[in-house]
Amino acid sequence: MADNKRWFKVWTSILSDPDFDDLENHTIGIWVRLGALIAKHGEKGVIVVSKNQIIKRLGISVEDLFKVESELLKINVQIKDNCNGTIFVIMKNWSKYQVDSTSYERVKRFRQNQNDNGDETPQKKSKKKKRREVDKEVEKEKEYPPDIVELSTLLATRINENHPNNSSLSSEKWEKTVLSWCDPIEKLNRIDKQDLLQIEKVIKWCQKDSFWSANILSGDALRKQFDQLSAKMVKSPKGTTQGKDRYPGINKWLDGKKAQAEEEDKNEEQ
Repeated sequence: MADNKRWFKVWTSILSDPDFDDLENHTIGIWVRLGALIAKHGEKGVIVVSKNQIIKRLGISVEDLFKVESELLKINVQIKDNCNGTIFVIMKNWSKYQVDSTSYERVKRFRQNQNDNGDETPQKKSKKKKRREVDKEVEKEKEYPPDIVELSTLLATRINENHPNNSSLSSEKWEKTVLSWCDPIEKLNRIDKQDLLQIEKVIKWCQKDSFWSANILSGDALRKQFDQLSAKMVKSPKGTTQGKDRYPGINKWLDGKKAQAEEEDKNEEQ
């Protein structure tokens, strides 16, 4: 399965999926190779990969990859040139099609066997505990829309600018941290009914503020203090200031990812 870095699943529904009907086999081949690359080296459908790896693993030039960009969008693949030697790729619906389905089957089985009537026996308590563990396992596989991932990336970038020694934002932990912060940001939008543009403005403002930049150091903190941050931002004379670069500072991290990818290339060649 994709979650143990060995498999990228292609469902038989591809034969009747209208989104694939008009695609050339060449484009489908690129999609398959991208999927395999994400399954092996990415996380939850997201990967930052060097252009050298694109050439080596996909067998095409970067220019050829972007020639089919619009076609890939039809099948839920978004690519972005970071302009520093790396490519950012998001494959939507990853958890729906790639997650090991046995985790969902275990949830169903535990719920069927769970009897909430009467006094709880040690066996019932044990089942409940296992059920919670399985629910957490399934929750970890949740996938987020690109807009949510971008906002989480923005927050991580701004925090990293202010706190470059933050261990949770090291090159090794960056993707995991960004994805974990997607959850509270998604809830801000879906449950708290906060507009995505407003979330973006608040992130930018709070990370420029000397007080809040030292206190908003995670997605959970952002959601918890969001109402207060919004009120403070409105009162601030610079509350609506927007920078020209949506992700200033991210190039520093991407450069690190590029160097890491190039080092992997050298090791493989040896």
